[in-house]
Amino acid sequence: MIFPRHFEGALSRGDFARLLPDVCRGEIAEDAGGFSGRWGGGEWRIGLAPLPDRVIGHVRLQRMQVSIAFQGCTVLEEAEFMARFSLRFQRGGG
Repeated sequence: MIFPRHFEGALSRGDFARLLPDVCRGEIAEDAGGFSGRWGGGEWRIGLAPLPDRVIGHVRLQRMQVSIAFQGCTVLEEAEFMARFSLRFQRGGG
């Protein structure tokens, strides 16, 4: 494993679904646990689980636990997917 596969995202499931097509090629399947699709010679799966809202003063942020898994992808294919994912979802530096 060369990239972390678990993230905390300050977004709703709807926002995640809206942004995901910018990362992925092809069709995206959605179920109660998250999203999945094909990538290169394999498949990816993104699991989403709600976390308690983060409250900072009067600001309330929805949060999701994001877990990414690959099956049948090469290391280079995984790296390409994760680079695209990071560009779209991990904004703000941190």
